[in-house]
Amino acid sequence: MGSRLTLPMYAVTNRATMINGIFAPNGVSAPIIVSGLGYTATRTGIGLYQIVTHDPYYALLSADFELQLASVANTIAQLTTTTGGKNLPFTFNISLINGSTGAVIGADIANNANNLIHMQLVFQNSGTA
Repeated sequence: MGSRLTLPMYAVTNRATMINGIFAPNGVSAPIIVSGLGYTATRTGIGLYQIVTHDPYYALLSADFELQLASVANTIAQLTTTTGGKNLPFTFNISLINGSTGAVIGADIANNANNLIHMQLVFQNSGTA
C-alpha cells in the first residue's frame, strides 16, 4: 500500500490513490520532472520512457498519458507494458508513436518548455472493494 499521507479521494473503489505528474523529454538526456510526487521517469531509448512508482499499490485502476508538443505533430503517448501490483511498485513503459503509422518515433523530443508528457495514475490500495 502507498505509505504517503494522502487526502481522501471520493471513488466507488475503497482506498484509491491518484498520482498526477508532468515530465519533460530532454533529448537524449534523462527527462526532467516538472511536477508530481511518488514516481521517477527515465528515458530508455528513442521515444521510450519508463515510469516507476515509489510506493507499492495493490492494483492499477486507471492510467492516462497525454503528450503536449511545442509544434504540431501526429505523435501519441502509448502505454505499452505495465508490471507491479499486489503490493509491489508499478513500472510503466511508454512509447511515443506516430499516430499514422503506429511506429515508435525516430527522433528524440528536444527540451522545450512546451514539450511535456502529462500523466494521471489511479491505484487501488487494498484488496477489498
